[in-house]
Amino acid sequence: MRYDAITLDTNIFADNGYRLESGLLAELSQFKKDFPKFVLSDVVHRELRLHLVAAVTDQRTKLLSAAKRARNAQLLSPSDVDTITKICEAAATPDVAVEGRLTKFAAETGLQIIGTPHL
Repeated sequence: MRYDAITLDTNIFADNGYRLESGLLAELSQFKKDFPKFVLSDVVHRELRLHLVAAVTDQRTKLLSAAKRARNAQLLSPSDVDTITKICEAAATPDVAVEGRLTKFAAETGLQIIGTPHL
């Protein structure tokens, strides 16, 4: 039986650790040029984006917290912590970083976002 499209729910992304660039999710690139097409509903895409932004925000917070704890344990100097803080401040915002990842994922997999009718 031939199918025209495949789709995933948010839990599949969660079960694969939101690793868009490796593992099972990266293998979706096989659908870029052939059938079936890879599609996501706008609802799933929006949920995926929210989960990714939350994860990136959490990792940034943990990095800064770890740097401060390392300073308190005298593993890092205050200037090292300042450098890490400046790097984080200069880095892309979580929203921008996630948008870049999702754009790249869509380009590599041929992902198409389909709208859901408003009921």
